[in-house]
Amino acid sequence: MSKKNKVKISPGDVAFKTIIMAILIIYATSILLLVFWGLINSFKADELFYENALSFPKLPIRIYELESYNEAWGLGNYVRIFKEFTYQKSISYSSIFSDKVVSEVNTGFFGMLGNTLYMALFCSFAQVIVCYSTAYLAAKYKFKFSGFIYGLVISMMSIPVIGNQPALLDLLMKLNLYSNYVGIFFMKAAFGGMYFLVFYAFFEGLPDSYTEAAEIDGASQFSIFLKIIIPMGMKMIGTVTLLLFVANWNDYSMSFIYMPTIPTLAYGIYELAHIGNKHAGFTGIVYKIAGCFLLIIPTLILFIAAKDKIMGNISAGGLKG
Repeated sequence: MSKKNKVKISPGDVAFKTIIMAILIIYATSILLLVFWGLINSFKADELFYENALSFPKLPIRIYELESYNEAWGLGNYVRIFKEFTYQKSISYSSIFSDKVVSEVNTGFFGMLGNTLYMALFCSFAQVIVCYSTAYLAAKYKFKFSGFIYGLVISMMSIPVIGNQPALLDLLMKLNLYSNYVGIFFMKAAFGGMYFLVFYAFFEGLPDSYTEAAEIDGASQFSIFLKIIIPMGMKMIGTVTLLLFVANWNDYSMSFIYMPTIPTLAYGIYELAHIGNKHAGFTGIVYKIAGCFLLIIPTLILFIAAKDKIMGNISAGGLKG
């Protein structure tokens, strides 16, 4: 009977792993302490924050501070952001349809939240479907331009942002799609980017026997795509949709550059954190902290609820269906 060889761990390996673990613990603790510090200060009044930024709020916590926002602590900062936080903007530009196009906006917290949901839900889903469909056509239908589409995606990914943003911005203005819901939809519902390559690799490794068997049974190409191809990639579609949801939820640059009169919640919080909201009195740092926590709470809940699905479908730096 042979004995199993025991793996001997050298003292050097133990020391190295201990040092790495200690560094990771310190790094994680520093991040959690910063988040905890921000959460504590988001409940304070601005005066108390400047008196002592490291102090804890006193108990018991008041649930609402509707009469006075200068109480020592409570949810008054969050309540005030819900009730009074607004975004105001006015832009003008020229297009091929009009010499001057003027757009104005004055929207509150829930208006920005609606714009965010449009971006994070509707546009993310549209982007996934368009990207998934195009990758399937390019990978499984070897027509004249299938290779061209793949090469086009690679070329678009290699063009620096500074090279395409000015041209895209000018095109949107000329077509009167600048700061427009339709323009945003067409920008998001595109087939380029990293996820096209992920879907393309998935279809390249997918056997043709599934579709050939359906063709023999008389199924149309649309039925094959709808009843076979989409269900087979549902795990991957769901994972990519979740990742895009988080990315679009936190994307403030889109509003900053292309849709200043359609502000998302991320852009509203960005402006609040950087330049304040003086017309509503949101100049204190506690309002900026509270606004940032309002922004991260939905994505944090989503990640906790779907972390097993996201992490389970990501391996070796890629996605698997």
